[in-house]
Amino acid sequence: MSTPDKNIVIIIRSPPHSTLNAFEALRTAAGLTDHRLRILWAGDGVYSALDSVDQRLTATLLADLPHLVDGFYADAESLRVRGLENAKLLPHVKILSKPEVNTMITDAQVTLSF
Repeated sequence: MSTPDKNIVIIIRSPPHSTLNAFEALRTAAGLTDHRLRILWAGDGVYSALDSVDQRLTATLLADLPHLVDGFYADAESLRVRGLENAKLLPHVKILSKPEVNTMITDAQVTLSF
């Protein structure tokens, strides 16, 4: 197996109810599997990481991507500010502190924001 070409972080900042950005971010991720890829939900994007949110568009991608990416993450501060710190998140989503989020983004060679 070859080594990944780039260290990429896809940040989903848009809420699930106003745009297709979360879907497009996951669709983009599905095409970048030759890279070290991590997906981060932050800002209003954390609503897309909730287990209770309608996933009709993203269900297939969310089922396949855990086997193709290096991880799913949610920003703890974004969850806290929105009163979601105890909400049930999608499977495989790990909550990161602000310093951990900053390190992930700083260490990335490419950052894509949706």
